[in-house]
Amino acid sequence: MAGQRRHSDQRRARRTAPIYRRNFAISVVSTVLVFTFAFIFGRRWLKAFDHLDEAARRVSRGDLSPLDERPMPTAEMEHLQQTVSRMITNLKSARESIARRWMTSGGCGRSCSRCSSR
Repeated sequence: MAGQRRHSDQRRARRTAPIYRRNFAISVVSTVLVFTFAFIFGRRWLKAFDHLDEAARRVSRGDLSPLDERPMPTAEMEHLQQTVSRMITNLKSARESIARRWMTSGGCGRSCSRCSSR
């Protein structure tokens, strides 16, 4: 009885081995494809985020020059880029408005050495 069971198990293993090999091959190929696509699309997204990150760093340093707009991988990121660009434009306008008011009002209005010399 044990010999028949062992023989039956061996036959089943021979029949199912090609199925296991096929499934393993499909899994490996699928995994490689997923990682390849993730790498390709991930790089595009990272470049876009790096561009916007650099713009934010530039603004934080006080550089309000216009944003160099680039093609973005998605409509949402395109919208984000336009929003950042508008923010830079608005900050520049606000800075210029404050500077004009400052100059026309004669400075801070106090008699400090910086303002009274103007």
